[in-house]
Amino acid sequence: MAHALAAVPEGECCFEHAQRMAELMGANASAHSLLRELNPSDWFNSGVLVLDLDRWRGGGITHELERLAAATELFYPDQLALNLMFGEQYDHLDWRWNVHGMGGPGEYRYPQRCVDRAWLYHWSGGRKPWRGSPLGTHPNDRLFQPYLPRRPCAARTSGAPRKAEDAIDACAE
Repeated sequence: MAHALAAVPEGECCFEHAQRMAELMGANASAHSLLRELNPSDWFNSGVLVLDLDRWRGGGITHELERLAAATELFYPDQLALNLMFGEQYDHLDWRWNVHGMGGPGEYRYPQRCVDRAWLYHWSGGRKPWRGSPLGTHPNDRLFQPYLPRRPCAARTSGAPRKAEDAIDACAE
């Protein structure tokens, strides 16, 4: 790695999404001001990162990130702070390492060809199938279904589990 951090670049589309979210969530003036300092083409999602810990520790990065996160008053604190900190100075990962938004609204969907080619699904958004969201109610549930326990267990013999966490808990050893 050439930098302390590697991430999937998102470009202008997702940067504009962050700006719209700031407006909708009533983000404070400092968050809006900080967003204006960023180059939209350098924006990355902080959900999947690779860190060079020697560079990270040697560069005093944690202290600066804490300062930046405090300045945003919890508006996407990690994502905005990381983007401000690194700007364009990060290693770019292939997009397939962070196909995110899988837990977002049902209308927020990637083209099927992108889903089929993904290496890692990032369940960003409020809906997490392993945290009690009923399976079968979201377009992306089919992607999580294959990872439920496959061996016979109480959840399987007493009827289909209603929630992913029920199946996992019932099959835990």
